[in-house]
Amino acid sequence: MAGSLQGSFVSLLIAGVVGYLLGSFPMGYWFGLLQRKDLLKPGAGLVDGIRLVGALGVVGGLLALMLELAQGLLAVAAGELAGHAAGGHFVLGGLLAGVAAVWGHRWPLWLGFRGGKGASVAVGVLLAVQPWLAAIGLAVYMLIYLIRKAPAQAGLTTALLMPLAAAALGREAAWLWFGILGALPFIFDLY
Repeated sequence: MAGSLQGSFVSLLIAGVVGYLLGSFPMGYWFGLLQRKDLLKPGAGLVDGIRLVGALGVVGGLLALMLELAQGLLAVAAGELAGHAAGGHFVLGGLLAGVAAVWGHRWPLWLGFRGGKGASVAVGVLLAVQPWLAAIGLAVYMLIYLIRKAPAQAGLTTALLMPLAAAALGREAAWLWFGILGALPFIFDLY
């Protein structure tokens, strides 16, 4: 019994580390370097989102955003694989790796823990674990943005509502924690 619990813990720890590493690859920054643009220079802001399209052009920015979305999808897949090895905890492994990917994008090892907000990675994670969560998150964001014309307020509102949506759809404590821990990087970014 103790050996299986220890094996489960190690497998889930691996899921978290792999998720963090996958999420921490700074695609937008690397695309900027290819174009001889330093997206970390003072005043450049975070390395993601609309800033990528503005800094890298439509093609480069959208390509970087799509790769970030893929990072979230891959992190969940890798986490589910590790969770499956942990005695069938594939959902838990996927949730853990997904949260770790968002944290990795926000605080990437490769850029001295100064990265993007993680929104595109988070959308990839949500699409992988529960597409309805992605739809709910995007709908809330767009509604608040259209009403208030304030991206930060729309992002904060979405981040605060996602734990409730995750808990309602998942109906297990792991889903609530997934929502809370996934929302924290967005909340930290605003303060």
